[in-house]
Amino acid sequence: MHRLPLIFLLILAVSMLSAQSGLVITQVIVNVEGEERPGRDVTALVTNSPARGQAILYEVDDIRISAWVRTNTHHVGRGSSEQGTVGIAIVLDFVAYGHREKRELGRTFRPNDARTWRVSEKFRARTGDGTREIVVSFVGQVEQ
Repeated sequence: MHRLPLIFLLILAVSMLSAQSGLVITQVIVNVEGEERPGRDVTALVTNSPARGQAILYEVDDIRISAWVRTNTHHVGRGSSEQGTVGIAIVLDFVAYGHREKRELGRTFRPNDARTWRVSEKFRARTGDGTREIVVSFVGQVEQ
């Protein structure tokens, strides 16, 4: 008799923990030595744990750029005592002309923040005939 309410509470708790949020990445532009190339608009779904969601932003010729997204609703540095505070980390995985590099970018959003983030990162890839500068820019927006 007492097990039924406990099972109901357990199911309710599990369903609340499995709520998903995501990062919508739009306006992806890859600038290769002055030539702007459009990328993909994607949504990376992640859970409220430090889980990851991967999204390929650009993949043409010898250039591949993907983003790993992690969220954290606990122990975020700014305003962690406020409900609704979300920490976002984007790990950019850049591969071009045999050169590989990873960069992690982080941001914390309070409940009243717009939760929109403009990202612009510059990478340099060595090739056989010199160095190429590649700039990746996009807008990320947190959705719940």
